[in-house]
Amino acid sequence: MAKIRIDQAHCNFHLSRWLANHDWRILFTDAGRVTRGGAGSQGNCLRIFEQLGLPIPDIIAFRQSEMLIIEIDKAFAKAARSLESYRANMNRIVTELRLGVQLDVDQLSIGFCRTGLVKCPEQLLALSRLHVGLDLWVGFTGPGSLVCYWTGRAVFEK
Repeated sequence: MAKIRIDQAHCNFHLSRWLANHDWRILFTDAGRVTRGGAGSQGNCLRIFEQLGLPIPDIIAFRQSEMLIIEIDKAFAKAARSLESYRANMNRIVTELRLGVQLDVDQLSIGFCRTGLVKCPEQLLALSRLHVGLDLWVGFTGPGSLVCYWTGRAVFEK
């Protein structure tokens, strides 16, 4: 039996699907194996981040009036600079996203998803306590099986 790698493309696919199943509209995904741009929200989001000179996120999702930006990487330290730049430029990002994708954005939340197998999900919870500037922490306990810690508003609960 082939071993499934929990790489960036795997995480992007399953996390995007999980978000969509929880009423998030996926505006942008950077799966790594496909073209980033194009028409519609995918191209608009890419252009906005390029024009602002910011790193390109892996996932951008929208629900109600909240925009969610997610970085996916093997280690938090590798994604930290991108995540910090999103937080530092929140007002610019929200303003441009309101205009570029024509959605009424009132809040920007930022999340991190760790690639690879998370053997101890409590490690993500511990990281969330050390890095309070993030709203969502995601890891995979198996192929397609994710665990999320939402440290911002509990918008996933209905």
